[in-house]
Amino acid sequence: MKSIRVHLLGPLDIGGHSRPRPGLDRATARRRLPGGADVPFFPGTALRGALRIELERLLRGLGREPCDPLARGTEHCACLACILFGHPLREGVVRVGDALPEDPTAAAGWFSTRPGVSVSRHTGSAESGRLFFAEVVAPMGSDGGLTFRAAIQYSRPLQADEEHMLRAACEAVQAIGSGKARGLGAVRLEPLEEPADSSDSLPAPGLAGCSRARLVLRLLEPVHVASQGGSAFFQEGLDHVPGSTLRGAFATYLARGSIDPASETFRAAFLDRDALRFGPARVLLDDGGRQLLFRPATGYRCRVNPQHRLGDQLARTFLVSRLAEAGRDAPLLGCPQCGAIGKIESEESFARPRRRVITRVAVDRSTGAAAPGQLYSATWLEPGQTLVAEVRAPDPSRLVALEHVHGGILRLGRGRNRGGGSARVTLAPLGSCDPAEARMTRFSDALVRMAGDLGALDLLDATRCYFPVDLVSDWVPSPPLRLAPDPLADGDEPVPGARLELRIVRAARASGFHSRGGVPRGFEPAVAAGSAFVYSVPRSALDQASTGLARLALRGVGLRVKEGFGAIEVAHAGHLDRMEDEA
Repeated sequence: MKSIRVHLLGPLDIGGHSRPRPGLDRATARRRLPGGADVPFFPGTALRGALRIELERLLRGLGREPCDPLARGTEHCACLACILFGHPLREGVVRVGDALPEDPTAAAGWFSTRPGVSVSRHTGSAESGRLFFAEVVAPMGSDGGLTFRAAIQYSRPLQADEEHMLRAACEAVQAIGSGKARGLGAVRLEPLEEPADSSDSLPAPGLAGCSRARLVLRLLEPVHVASQGGSAFFQEGLDHVPGSTLRGAFATYLARGSIDPASETFRAAFLDRDALRFGPARVLLDDGGRQLLFRPATGYRCRVNPQHRLGDQLARTFLVSRLAEAGRDAPLLGCPQCGAIGKIESEESFARPRRRVITRVAVDRSTGAAAPGQLYSATWLEPGQTLVAEVRAPDPSRLVALEHVHGGILRLGRGRNRGGGSARVTLAPLGSCDPAEARMTRFSDALVRMAGDLGALDLLDATRCYFPVDLVSDWVPSPPLRLAPDPLADGDEPVPGARLELRIVRAARASGFHSRGGVPRGFEPAVAAGSAFVYSVPRSALDQASTGLARLALRGVGLRVKEGFGAIEVAHAGHLDRMEDEA
């Protein structure tokens, strides 16, 4: 069984995924397709829960009492329900995706409004003030043509008994969603051997010999990567996919199909000192027509009119600080378009993705109804978005291992077995940019020209080359450098003659979760991505310094570099291009 076709036989009401429109007290689950149309769907959580409830009923009828996955002592439970669908400390074998309509065009017109009223048990008449309106998916007027399709995947091949019981549970499901006892949610599930999606294989991306690759994630389902914020009944999700999550998803994908986890290839790609470095996946940022992963923290705009951009201020800030140290008058930063002096604010370093709060409720396996006190909400990244990350390889021969994942589907974050976390991944070698030495020279020359305009040329050392270093991801500094951040001093590649001239930093904190059991990791002080530093090196050692910086950019700096922390960029285009545009 590779997919399930859901035949809707009565009005459907599945709440929690959509906010009610004005005039409605309750909205049913809907999904916005790439074309912009809203269509109803069955969440994978609802399908998976219905299958598990029916499987447990079948097991009880056969005298094979299933366990309670929330009770203590069930970590090593061997009952069939926990093997197939998992429990809090172990992932199940079966993954159920969201069931989307097979005819999306017609599905957009299936929504209708169903009025209801509470009836007094004492008088048998309607109670005052208890009229409500609920949105439902009504198959009225159709001849059974309302069908949905959900994909089923397995982490390993099923045994004969497991396959038989899963099919029996599928055929036993009669209703899904809210109001099952009132005639809502009547369905018939049809097991199918054809997969729900038949995507064509893509040609190999050609990563052999590359030291960097661009990773593109197309979100097929909502993705929730938990932060350590929120409360017991609300879990705040991150607005990006951390590098540690990507690294684990790639390793899991390869270990389950393409590469033996005990092989030297797997160890070289994920476990060794020179293992691959996965950066965080974010929505691309439109920076004046240029698509960037991030904007340095030195980009400013006018506070009076935010459409007035002031360009990159790293070089100007550096020169103004030199003038102030020398006791000279330093010019105030103002908007050249409206003349506002001092009215500036920093631009955001990252683009904000589309997110949605989804509310769910746990179902009592004994009654099939909502469990009391088990309502919870979480923030999810909406599907249909494209996230981009960068993978760096200190040893170029190791990047080719990722070609097996090209065109595949990764499982990210929480709820992977319940209709969440699916993303199709493609990889491409990152195009070559100017060598580090050329970019360092460009920045230093532009800095000299600006110093001449401000009358600060004598404050620069003509024998040294000045260049910026930006943090592409959060940096977890070693303990000795936490009070005086210096990323080049926290790497394992020497940069001859490097001297820190200026730092513009933002504070952050690094945390995370252990995937096994969801145990949170402790907080560590960090320097936020987008922070900028200005260094200088002797021009006589520029060649050696640029070589060391190039290696350091591939390896990262500080702690937890394998998880994507500490990625740096030398002379980022956000400085160079915007300085030249301003000039």
